[in-house]
Amino acid sequence: MKRLAHIYAEALAEGAMRLREPETAVRELEQLARVLRETGELRTFFDNPAVPSQVKREWLDRALTELSASEPVRNLLALLIENRRLGLLEEIVEALREELDRRLGIVEAEVRTARQLDVAEQRALEQVLEQRTGHRVRVRYHVDPSLLGGAVVAIGSTVYDGSVRSQLERLRARMLGSPLPS
Repeated sequence: MKRLAHIYAEALAEGAMRLREPETAVRELEQLARVLRETGELRTFFDNPAVPSQVKREWLDRALTELSASEPVRNLLALLIENRRLGLLEEIVEALREELDRRLGIVEAEVRTARQLDVAEQRALEQVLEQRTGHRVRVRYHVDPSLLGGAVVAIGSTVYDGSVRSQLERLRARMLGSPLPS
């Protein structure tokens, strides 16, 4: 099913790249996925094989018109309803985000800090990461009090450890590894 979700996501990415803001498609799909996840009756309506696809498409088209959803998203959802694949929506959202990130040159970074960074600190860190990677960076922040201070940044398989704990451990290793002065 994951491969199928990627196929739908690649098709949607083609259409999304023609939008002024391609990431709009991700936000629209996330919003719809959240509504379907949180509204059992709506999910039951779409999962019910007794309800004709045409009725489902008409209902969805009215809802998407009210939400001003983009044409690529509307087309994808019509296709998912027709093929009874709306259950793949969550996986498609994930795959679409990955595909658009790849096409737009965006990398994801996980940042762990000892305390919550303020907006100015976040912006400064993001600028440094963008300069270092040469890409736009989408950052997810996590507070980890065990770090004592500083930050640990993971981008893909690369980890930049600027935490106080790591610095103390390196200092300790150097002190233990070098001979004591006489």
